[in-house]
Amino acid sequence: MTSRSINTNRCFNVLDIQKIKSEAVFRAYFEHNFRLKEVENADPALTPLNEELIRIDMDSNGTRLSYYKAFQKRIRELPYYQNHSIRKNGVYGLSVVISFSREAAAAIDIKSWKEKSIGWLEKNFNVAPDGKSNIISAVYHADEPGNVHCHAIIIPIDERGRLNASRFTDGPVKLSEFHSTLAQEMEDLGLVRGIPNSHAKHKTIHKLYGELDKALSDIPQPFEGENAFTYRQRALNELQTAWLVNKKRIDNEKRAAIEFQSGLSNLEREAIQKEYDSAAIEMEEHIASLRQMESSLQHKIKILKETEQHMTQSLQWLDQENLEEIQMKLIKYEDLCKKMEFLQQNYPELSEELEQIFSKTENVFSQEIQTKDKTRHNPWRS
Repeated sequence: MTSRSINTNRCFNVLDIQKIKSEAVFRAYFEHNFRLKEVENADPALTPLNEELIRIDMDSNGTRLSYYKAFQKRIRELPYYQNHSIRKNGVYGLSVVISFSREAAAAIDIKSWKEKSIGWLEKNFNVAPDGKSNIISAVYHADEPGNVHCHAIIIPIDERGRLNASRFTDGPVKLSEFHSTLAQEMEDLGLVRGIPNSHAKHKTIHKLYGELDKALSDIPQPFEGENAFTYRQRALNELQTAWLVNKKRIDNEKRAAIEFQSGLSNLEREAIQKEYDSAAIEMEEHIASLRQMESSLQHKIKILKETEQHMTQSLQWLDQENLEEIQMKLIKYEDLCKKMEFLQQNYPELSEELEQIFSKTENVFSQEIQTKDKTRHNPWRS
């Protein structure tokens, strides 16, 4: 998917970083990001479009860890904190929100934007010496029309393996660098950096609703000499006009976001269906292979059982006396073979006559053995 034309004069990156200093703040972000409580500006119909871009760790029961428990787990992994405590007034984590101005919502390649957002986070925050990620969670929120964003939770571990939020957020210069590197990351998508040192702020849907409330609260004042009926009609008309103007702005924001996310949802559903179909075929082939293997193993088990039974019978027949008899016969047989070899080399005619005699003798012997086997079972002659 390629980005459609974006007016870069108005389409900016948005970056917000906040410090987390307590378990309560971790809990508030966790409940917000995973929609465990009602979010004022979120549309429940769009919540299924939200996506966990970096999944938080699970506990032994397969339950998602809370942000605070994930923080504790990460700290326990660091050698420094095996014999050091965390400062009580220290910064435990960072909340990082990446977004873009609403004018870009209908044109931006959202898939590439999500990938670039995660790439930027990893480049700038994963500096821990043990090589593990400092990003414990990243969630894409599509259910806040006009305020689509990626919300990441960072444990600020520096190159020494210690909590050190200042390494990432110390002063306006560092934050300005973040804005610049994010702009470089998103340049291909048509998003640009805001004006350095500008006091312009990103206006969220929450603020738009606030403006609507403010407009409705600015009740017109009566004119001098105006009667109550005329004042009432004029005030109602002005308030209704203000309400309609602001409501139209919000409805347009919602409609644009819903249309955009709807198109995106169809593409994602098609991709998911293709992956599902492919996985289903692979699973069927794997099951068929396992069934064939099972059949082969059952056949081998049957053969082994039959062999075991035969060996048991043979061992019962092979007592010490029979073993000694067999050993003597083997010695005589080896001696006979040597003599036959000597005759073949030195008296071939005599050797041939003896082979004919042996052949006739073997036939007679076989007939006699068959007769005896009818009354006595011998597994060595079966």
